[in-house]
Amino acid sequence: MALMSGNNGDKASGNTVPLKDRYDISLDQALPQFDTAPAMAYRATLRRDTKRRLFALICDPKLPLRLAGMAAMHRITHRNVMGVVDWGVIFWPPEGRRCPVLILEQPNGNPAFPSLDAEVPPMQEEQVVQRFVKPMINALRELHGAGVLHRAIRPDNIYFDETLGGEAVLGECVSAPPGIAQPVAYETIQCGQCAPAGRGEGGPENDLYALGVTMLALLTGRSPGHGQDEQLILREKLVAGSYGALAQKLRVSLTMLEPLRGLLNDDPKERWGLEQLLLWSAGRRLSPKQQVLPAKGSRPFVFMGQNLATAREVAHAFAGNFDEAVAPVSDGSVDQWLRRSLSEDERVEAMNAAKGAGGDGDRIVSRAIIALDPAGPIRLREFRANLDGLSTLLASHADDSRARQLFHQVIMNGLIPFWLEMQQRALPDQMRIMTKFERIRSVIDRIHHGFGVERAIYELNVEWPCMSPLFERDYVPLLEYLLPALDRVAAQSDQPPKRLVDRHIAGFIATHSKRGIGSELSDLDNEQPALQALAQIKLLAAVQGQGQIMELPSLCRAAVGLLEPSIERFHGASRRKTLRDKLSKAAASGKLSEVLNIVDNYQELTEDQRLFDRAVAEYADVTNQLNKIAMDRRNLAALAREVGGQVASTISLLVAGVIGSVLLLYALL
Repeated sequence: MALMSGNNGDKASGNTVPLKDRYDISLDQALPQFDTAPAMAYRATLRRDTKRRLFALICDPKLPLRLAGMAAMHRITHRNVMGVVDWGVIFWPPEGRRCPVLILEQPNGNPAFPSLDAEVPPMQEEQVVQRFVKPMINALRELHGAGVLHRAIRPDNIYFDETLGGEAVLGECVSAPPGIAQPVAYETIQCGQCAPAGRGEGGPENDLYALGVTMLALLTGRSPGHGQDEQLILREKLVAGSYGALAQKLRVSLTMLEPLRGLLNDDPKERWGLEQLLLWSAGRRLSPKQQVLPAKGSRPFVFMGQNLATAREVAHAFAGNFDEAVAPVSDGSVDQWLRRSLSEDERVEAMNAAKGAGGDGDRIVSRAIIALDPAGPIRLREFRANLDGLSTLLASHADDSRARQLFHQVIMNGLIPFWLEMQQRALPDQMRIMTKFERIRSVIDRIHHGFGVERAIYELNVEWPCMSPLFERDYVPLLEYLLPALDRVAAQSDQPPKRLVDRHIAGFIATHSKRGIGSELSDLDNEQPALQALAQIKLLAAVQGQGQIMELPSLCRAAVGLLEPSIERFHGASRRKTLRDKLSKAAASGKLSEVLNIVDNYQELTEDQRLFDRAVAEYADVTNQLNKIAMDRRNLAALAREVGGQVASTISLLVAGVIGSVLLLYALL
């Protein structure tokens, strides 16, 4: 799928907003039935084929699009999968800013549930199988085969298409990170224990679990957990298992309970896959393994008034009460309960390993939670995420100093390697993720521009848009969008920005640049304003030189203003005036390299320094001569008296000699 150029100048005209000169999005034709939280749907028209049924999804600019998944889905043409036609970034007048937008195929039907709070007539079991289960088997087989995990299967994102005989069409899944909008009821226990942004991509088993919960919703006409607090739903799952918490109390036939039991199995290894579901839908009756619940203690562990029966429940309770958990973890009461009530020596050894590394209370409790519930997420107070969701959770709370601090503690306290150590078998993907986090350790504590937490965000989330405050009203998902966005910032500002490269922009460029930029980063923190400004323009010029050169006159004018300290490095007033004239002309070209060459010209600097040194020498020589003349003037009177006395004495002697000679001659005569 072709990417939209970063300097797209599409502007609203009347009641429509154009995209790429190919689509028109109607401002006054909202399509709320196709909204996908938090994105909003509007009618879209393809100019060369106005009869094609399309709609635009205006997405949350604070979240990344799933670009890799979008590229894969663009290649998928399946009747039961909503087609991704195109995407781009437009200025959206209702928001007063630029937003990402998806162009999607519009189903010929409404969602199964208008909202998850709604109650609808239950579907007959045969209809669920024919119109939902079978189409979804084909759809997920296509998606998973292309490497796409949906992670947004729920009744309000399923559409029954009348032109397909009422078959279900699976809604979009690329407008936000995986699982971020899913209710807890549709997420596995492990993902439900995470913050929504920390659930991670997961695997095919996550889609199968959500498929099972959606089946249950269609059969009963109401979303499981409807009206219940999400934490209560999660607690019920922990106690009774997902199947017991969601399905056991509902009136569903034994035939339908069979796939529900298989799809809602909390053990991913035992959960039904597409093959088992396909066999069942074809009429073959299978016998899903009975849900194996965690071992319950002979007596409960009492914590903050709660009677907790399993190690998993204890871990969950500790995760919500870190301060109160320090004592039972440190004084050995948990170990004693594990040994005496559960007879789990393996868990006791894991607890000893958790406490043996020492550290503060938070570190010990976090490690104890992992030891008690190795299948659960990594939890450090409110920072709770699966291994593949840690980076997303950090990025989604990048402006929260508390979240940044907790992420730093997760890395520095070694919680990731300890979590992997507690797994029965580390998967290759998990080892790759750990390697990425190990590399981040060398970056996260460096305070210079281009490093620190900002660099970590983009290194770990390559699809995340740049979060610089300069782009508060823009959307920069890729490097080619960055300079046009800065050009717009410069054009809309009465005063040029004090910096064109802040910590987020430096980290974003360092992550996405096609070549090494260490030299450009080195002077971004220089205390000399001239060198700091030069470093910023050098970095941006390097970015402009990596792609197709586009004219950026507003950015160049802002660069000229930023480079004023660099002009002041030149000594000659006439040379500075000449340079400013040249810069004004170079700015009109829109090329940062031309602006940079004027003030960062070695020959110009050398010649200016040579002339300055010569002028200094000439000035010193003239000054010395003037000082000598002044000194001679001050000594002139004394010199005159001294010379006058000497002349007078000589004349007196001469006169006396003459007189004496005359007198002597007179006497002789």
